[in-house]
Amino acid sequence: MREINIEGRVYKYSPVELFYGRKLIDKNQSRNNIVDLKGCLDRAKVSFGIIYGTLLGAVREKDFISHDEDVDVYILDEDRDRFLSLLFELRDLGLEVARYDGDLLSLIRG
Repeated sequence: MREINIEGRVYKYSPVELFYGRKLIDKNQSRNNIVDLKGCLDRAKVSFGIIYGTLLGAVREKDFISHDEDVDVYILDEDRDRFLSLLFELRDLGLEVARYDGDLLSLIRG
């Protein structure tokens, strides 16, 4: 069990090993995940954007890349604490922390 200290609260999570090449993206689930994430971030006024393969797919294919495995989002460093404070709300939406190293945080649903 790992912990993230957030404004006097403790978010506990069990790390999940993420294996690349294990599963191709489920486009419908990915859309649902990013819509839920966006709603939460917008309400909290946290700036974010899509990057890497997610951005490439949006521009080139107007969709997620079929052979991709995840959704890549960035958060501005000045919004880090505000974002971390949303982890409890994201958990209520079914989005759980899979890993966190201080700079990289991975969320997983299901």
